[in-house]
Amino acid sequence: MIIELPTATVEDLENLKHDLQRDDAPIATLQCLSDQFATVPRDVLEALNAVYAVAPKLRLRLYASLDRFATVDLDGLNALPDVQHLQLHYGVPAIADAAPLASLRNLKSAELEIRAAYPLGEILGGWSELEGLSLIREGKASKAVDLSGLAGLDRLKTLYVMGYSKGISALKDCNALAELRLQSLTLPDWDCLPSHRMERLWLNAVKGPDPTPFATLAARAERLELIRMDKHLPFDRKRAVSNVARSGSFTVNIDYLNGFHDPEWSGHDWAEKLNSVCALPDGVQFDPEAGSLSVYGGRNALAQFQSSLIPAIAALLGAQGA
Repeated sequence: MIIELPTATVEDLENLKHDLQRDDAPIATLQCLSDQFATVPRDVLEALNAVYAVAPKLRLRLYASLDRFATVDLDGLNALPDVQHLQLHYGVPAIADAAPLASLRNLKSAELEIRAAYPLGEILGGWSELEGLSLIREGKASKAVDLSGLAGLDRLKTLYVMGYSKGISALKDCNALAELRLQSLTLPDWDCLPSHRMERLWLNAVKGPDPTPFATLAARAERLELIRMDKHLPFDRKRAVSNVARSGSFTVNIDYLNGFHDPEWSGHDWAEKLNSVCALPDGVQFDPEAGSLSVYGGRNALAQFQSSLIPAIAALLGAQGA
């Protein structure tokens, strides 16, 4: 059940409140285009708050906007003190005032995806009960959001940050974190991560000073997941190239090699570069395609060439464990 707030009536919400108290309560989504939220009547907002009072797990979802250059008025949030789960989704444009967001003092979880810069510290200052937070920057959204306010969230257990790194050193003061997920950002140093042992540490395309202290990261989480970070792991020769097939060929795993290299190279690029660092012997040839690289020749010649190629690849990439 999806209820669009600009068209909802007080009666609709009173009926929903009644339905949600049944054992077979429906799954409901209460949502509104962010730049239309200011048009929701006050009596509807008060009826909406009564819904959250009996069904605190329901989320309020404000998403996107009809006008991508709008400045969104969120004053209506002042009428919703019982909201515990908030989503600002799909690139909400600039917000007029952070105070209505900060007024949600019972909030347990929030997901913020706002295209313009916004005073995160002021907002988080009102969210002392917050346990879960997602901060998402996509596309050309502002990078100016400052994460320093994270240090004051004593109950924060789960955190996902995508694309923001200003003030990220506040992470080391997030002592209650059990799960930390970081994506597409650069750390000033690896010591800014929480020093206590978490249940899960998930890093996706995260950059930091070399060399990456893999053993230290592994010690900070019961479950460590590294995605698009192959260059931070010991070089795996078995993943770099396949075994020599009976047909007289092997493949170079350029998807794996591109995990160590920025920008990504095509099979043609890799063939040219590898030939410059490990020249092809007689009877062996590359067969490059845009997304693949195969090597053909006699099996003995291929085996000898592969034994020279693998360390040449590792040295070229400067891979750990080369």
